[in-house]
Amino acid sequence: DEDASCFAASGSDVTFSYSADSNGCAQVFAHSNSVDMQIAVYESCGGLEVDCNAGSSIAINRFGTTFGAYVPIQLSPGTEFIISINGLVSSEQDTLMLSIDRNDNVTCSGTILD
Repeated sequence: DEDASCFAASGSDVTFSYSADSNGCAQVFAHSNSVDMQIAVYESCGGLEVDCNAGSSIAINRFGTTFGAYVPIQLSPGTEFIISINGLVSSEQDTLMLSIDRNDNVTCSGTILD
């Protein structure tokens, strides 16, 4: 049960580990038609919160869903991130998707990598 800065009280959490194998930027999306969710990224297991998002039109528009959240994370090889999604699930039929789009050629601020 994560307690990220943007998480709603009494939501259910699901957590994933993601290890970067290159430099670049990863765009982390959570999206669903049935679960209003938030997403948080941590530096490592038990690490500091990198970012937290309680809703994003970027994710909603990109995936054409009712709900979405988005966090960009700066990658460096061998770095582990913990991705936690919190949502108010109303039934066992509720589903959500986690999508990670990685760009190895630029940083999250748009600087081109050599």
